[in-house]
Amino acid sequence: MRRELPTGSTPNVETRFLGRVLVLLWWLLGFSPGAHAGGGSLEIRGGYFWDPTTARFFYPHGVAYQSWNPPVGANQSLEQVGSDLLEFKKMHANSVRAEMVWNVVESKRGQFDWSKPDFLVQQAEALGLKLFILIGFQYAPDWFPDEWKALNSENTRSFVLNYEHPEARGAFSNYIAQVTARYRHSRAIGGWILGNEYAYFDLWEPQRRYLGYDSYSLASYRNFLRRTYAGDLARANATWGTEYPSFDEVPMPRTYPADRHQPLFHDLIQWRKRSIGEYVALGTQAARGLTPIICSPTP
Repeated sequence: MRRELPTGSTPNVETRFLGRVLVLLWWLLGFSPGAHAGGGSLEIRGGYFWDPTTARFFYPHGVAYQSWNPPVGANQSLEQVGSDLLEFKKMHANSVRAEMVWNVVESKRGQFDWSKPDFLVQQAEALGLKLFILIGFQYAPDWFPDEWKALNSENTRSFVLNYEHPEARGAFSNYIAQVTARYRHSRAIGGWILGNEYAYFDLWEPQRRYLGYDSYSLASYRNFLRRTYAGDLARANATWGTEYPSFDEVPMPRTYPADRHQPLFHDLIQWRKRSIGEYVALGTQAARGLTPIICSPTP
């Protein structure tokens, strides 16, 4: 039998690890302790999930579920989704990690089909399940222009979007704003997941060619180097063992160093981390309602 804490008590050591991992999902949204999204959504109290509807700490235990994600072969009917959620409830799950896949919900730019997400949320509400929904994606929907997609090391376009392209960033932020605005007050929403397996390569491509060799990324990379070395090109060259005449002529390495030691490649990795972090931060602002919604949600 599962042991429950008295109302208002502090979780013991055995429960802390899972709590801390899942709290990261919430902190991605930038909520401070005690923040409350309304509608029965989870809060953060003392670094852990707190359910205001039950006045108890909330310990997520449930199922990672793929409902409508055609690239991985998941395309359940509404009837199947309803049946699956009911079975999860019978298993005493209280949470479901699911996705609202960008390409499924916004199949054309600015045109949203909410039938499947609405059904998922309504069923979870009826069963008393909390949903942790992935809405941050690195794979471009089908309607993305090629120039919004990442350029790989062989100068061909990837399915991964360009993290630095302003239009790609705007479309990403808008999608997150649309979804979170629609379901912000649902008591079924436990948290939003704003990213999953982000990388500067395509996880599905066997060659794993590096990405980010377009003009937007190159400019961002060089500006990052300037800031990293405080504009001191001599110090940068001394670190890299190079003699570049200006930061504007520093190339972006295209291959992993054979000896695993190349200071310039290390700086490139740090830029990639920063680039993805800034991309996710825009999604955070959108989820909090700080980014204007570009397209009005369809009924």
